[in-house]
Amino acid sequence: MKQSTDRILTTHTGSLPRPQSLSQLLVRREKRAPFDAAALEREIAAGVAWAKLGALAEGTAIASKRLWGH
Repeated sequence: MKQSTDRILTTHTGSLPRPQSLSQLLVRREKRAPFDAAALEREIAAGVAWAKLGALAEGTAIASKRLWGH
């Protein structure tokens, strides 16, 4: 197992917290209800940026848009 004294190492054990606006769009998509695909792409990009900034601030290593079901 990798160890580090300089940063927090983590594995994917579930999805990351999502902005409410992104969650709503993902639920609509999952239920096959009408949704704005362009808005979903924008929310995913914004959510990834938000998570990366938070991860960097906490010393956690990387997030990707796949964590939001993209």
